[in-house]
Amino acid sequence: MPGRVWVFALGSVTTFRLPDPGPLGFLLVTLTMMAIVVPTAAPWAAGGDALGRLLTGSPTRRATSFVLAARVMAWVVSVWL
Repeated sequence: MPGRVWVFALGSVTTFRLPDPGPLGFLLVTLTMMAIVVPTAAPWAAGGDALGRLLTGSPTRRATSFVLAARVMAWVVSVWL
C-alpha cells in the first residue's frame, strides 16, 4: 500500500498546488488532503470489509464483483463524457 500512497500524494500535489506555492503550499495541500481523505476513506474501507464478510459464496462474490466493476466503469465513462 505505500506505493499507492506515494502515487496519491504526488498526484494531489501536482494537481492542486497553487501556481506559486511559496513555502507553505505543500503543507496546505497536504493538510487539505488529510482533512478530506482520512474521514472518507475509513467508512469506505469499513464498508468493503463488511461486504467481504457478507459475501461468503464464490458465485455471490463473483456476481457482486462484476456489478461493482460495471458501476465503476460506468462512472469513469460518465466522468470523461
